[in-house]
Amino acid sequence: MTSAEEAFARSSASELPDDFPKSEDQIDLSDIPEQDFGQPDAVRGKYRDLALAAQGFVQLDPDLRSAFPDTQSVNKVLRTMLRRRQRKAS
Repeated sequence: MTSAEEAFARSSASELPDDFPKSEDQIDLSDIPEQDFGQPDAVRGKYRDLALAAQGFVQLDPDLRSAFPDTQSVNKVLRTMLRRRQRKAS
């Protein structure tokens, strides 16, 4: 079984171009040209998943969103799981 961290690293490395900004990079939004989404061939959200992945965002399924409504609750549970896994490995 692959850990979420390993899966994210593998998918990020294979899907993102080499010059794609890393999450710690500051992105200057003024460099992005104005877009006209009224054109028939425009695709809204085409790079949404890549942009979110580069920033470290993940999407929770609806049942998980109700159980973990905010960042703090998700981080608390994940840290608890990591501590337990580290204790088992020791």
